[in-house]
Amino acid sequence: MKKVLFIVVFALTTQILSAQESVFTVKAGIGLSSVVGSDSYGKSMFSYRIGATYDIAVSEKFSIIPGVEYVQAGYKPDYIMYYVKELKDYSKFSYEGKLNLSYGRLPILAAYKIPVSEKLKLSIKAGPYFAYGLFGSDVEVDYKIKEYDEDGNLVKEQKYHDKFGVFDKDHYDRFDIGMVAGVSLDIIDELSVGIEFTRGFKKLQSNLKQYNQSLGLVFEYKL
Repeated sequence: MKKVLFIVVFALTTQILSAQESVFTVKAGIGLSSVVGSDSYGKSMFSYRIGATYDIAVSEKFSIIPGVEYVQAGYKPDYIMYYVKELKDYSKFSYEGKLNLSYGRLPILAAYKIPVSEKLKLSIKAGPYFAYGLFGSDVEVDYKIKEYDEDGNLVKEQKYHDKFGVFDKDHYDRFDIGMVAGVSLDIIDELSVGIEFTRGFKKLQSNLKQYNQSLGLVFEYKL
């Protein structure tokens, strides 16, 4: 039974590959990225991406599009959550500026193409992505641990300082998984422009509800 199934799958795959037309595309995009979730408070920041895709036509209207991208993500947090070992809990620390998160990302999209006119074609795309954090912002925190006696009198005060990268151990996880959805319109045979939305499904920190999210304008050029 397994041999028969293998032969059937192999035959179907060979037939699809022999009939397909493949197109190599370079892409670039700009937009806004953010970190969302109940443990994230802040504003979106400007972000960008560059990459390449390989459009594999399964039929006249349907394609599978794997790709590779460099993506700058992150946001402008009002504060960051930092695990204080002495308190054995997370604490809030105010933060000014951008919290940058840069990823190498592998999206695998399915596209359905709809002819709008003789020259224009609309593509509806969706699929998962898999990402690995390459580098990010360095963060510094200063805090005090105070000890009091039974009468409420301060008996000890210890100052602490810590500096870490967001992808260092015990901070943001380097691996991210999520989905991409978007639409694009072929302006000419070689050039298309579209909008893409991405949403992470994996928590950036295991004990906190924080997820990557972005919305941007994307340009693609077929080589």
